[in-house]
Amino acid sequence: MKYWFTIIVLFLLFSCDSNNETNQVRHTMNDGTTFYTDGEVHIYDDFEIFLGIQRPAEPSTSTADSQEWEKDSTYCYDKIVIRKWETVKLGDWVRLYGVNPQKNYYVSTLQVTRMLHVHSDRIVTCPVYSVENRDSIGLRESGNCWGGEVSSHHTNLCEVYTIIKRIEYDENGETVGVYIPIEPEYLKWTFYTIKNIW
Repeated sequence: MKYWFTIIVLFLLFSCDSNNETNQVRHTMNDGTTFYTDGEVHIYDDFEIFLGIQRPAEPSTSTADSQEWEKDSTYCYDKIVIRKWETVKLGDWVRLYGVNPQKNYYVSTLQVTRMLHVHSDRIVTCPVYSVENRDSIGLRESGNCWGGEVSSHHTNLCEVYTIIKRIEYDENGETVGVYIPIEPEYLKWTFYTIKNIW
């Protein structure tokens, strides 16, 4: 009897929906989609904290004042990659997106990339993100915050990316499909260029 009890306990331990190597919990939704989270419910009472927005202390003044920045913008995106999944509880601000703040949700963090066509003798930067212009991508101060970041230059192409989030499912596994702050096809990539004098 003790032998069977031990086998049943071991079976239950190894058959649960947990990835023991990374301490992640497996979730399967009603449509069959499977993903892993850290098993915690993250609470985001504030829109900016949810998106990871960080404000720069002061605009950079390292470029010569005699140079003039040229403003430009483009829409859409070239690539989207899911960076992570998490279980969240959102504040009342989420009502603006037609979502009930009383429920928990499964959210994907998406890295959205755009290749900007820029003349090879120019430098690119992004402006500070403005909450009033939620479709416009602004400055990223770190790898974990929201806004545009110039990640590399290639001849006449400059790769920039941003982070948006998508409320994928509710706590019952039903599809929600709401992008925050905006759907990727409506992203406005606002940026400035200046002649490289170095």
